[in-house]
Amino acid sequence: MSRQEWLDKYGSFLFCPKRDTLCQFMDGIWMTGCERAICILDDPDYQILQARIERNRQRNAREHHEQRKAEKNDPAAPIRNQSKAEDRLRDQIEQVEEQARQAWSRGRSNEAMTLENRAAIMRGRLK
Repeated sequence: MSRQEWLDKYGSFLFCPKRDTLCQFMDGIWMTGCERAICILDDPDYQILQARIERNRQRNAREHHEQRKAEKNDPAAPIRNQSKAEDRLRDQIEQVEEQARQAWSRGRSNEAMTLENRAAIMRGRLK
């Protein structure tokens, strides 16, 4: 069987049809078959590694589930600099409103209305 026929049949030249798995030892010897003394699936070191991987996967899934559960029960924590940003925005709104009052007192109605609109937009961002 040619390499291309093997690829078409199994999808990879590393595929071992005897054990239905991908095996690095099939590289280059896929035509003659695996000459490895013990299959990778029967190797005790490989089995220990796979068991450890599965335990870690289960532990991570459990921790993730518990974390998601805790997040649902706890109210959302404020974003780190959110309160500072809100305070700065409030200060800016007050400054713009003060500028609008000064514009009204000087008789500059167009400028005052523009400043009041800007303050209203900023209040909308605050909400």
